[in-house]
Parts: sequence; C-alpha cells; structure tokens
Amino acid sequence: MPPGGRNPLAAVRSRDGRFLYVSLWGSGAVAAFRISATGKLALARSVVPAPPTPTNPAGVALTPDGRLYVANFNTNGPGSVSVFRVGPSDALVPTGLPAPTGGAQPDLGGLVLS
Repeated sequence: MPPGGRNPLAAVRSRDGRFLYVSLWGSGAVAAFRISATGKLALARSVVPAPPTPTNPAGVALTPDGRLYVANFNTNGPGSVSVFRVGPSDALVPTGLPAPTGGAQPDLGGLVLS
C-alpha cells in the first residue's frame, strides 16, 4: 500500500489489464497500481479525492471512456462521488469537485455504473 494507505476496500482493473485502482478506506485515498506480466503490483500513484472531508473512498468503477468513479463515505455528513479522468500513463486527473449524493451515503458494497 502507499505510504499512509490502509484498509483497501474495493478495486477495479483497467480494461487493458495493466492497472488496478484501489479505494483505501482508512486513508482517504485512491491508489493506482501497475500490474506486471507476472501479476505483481507496483504502486504507480496515489490521489486523495477533493473535499468535503473527511471522506473514505468506498466503491470504485471504471467506464469504457476512461473515467474512474469513486463513491466517498463522509463520516460527518452526506457522501459524494468523485470522478477522475484516467490520463496519459494512467494518471488520475480530477474532473471537478465531488458530486453530493443528496444526503445518502454511497453503497459500501460497490459502485455500479450503467
């Protein structure tokens, strides 16, 4: 796990199978890992979703067009959903502030996009 990263909760693999994106519940971050040809993981980067804080990233989902959605559980109020664009070299680029969930907490079991 990245420095300070703990409690991995959910993960999604990139369509090409080269990266694994993991929500880190206890550290408020999302980590991107490179997957080697032998299946070993190496940390590529770690990002923290934008406030409101404190948030705990829970579910993650990746769209075919390269957006990573992160369901954030907020211990002090409504949850939110952060959206990242997966950029060159699989950099995670925030697309703006998290969207509030209208008072509801995101489903901790996962995030489903249709």
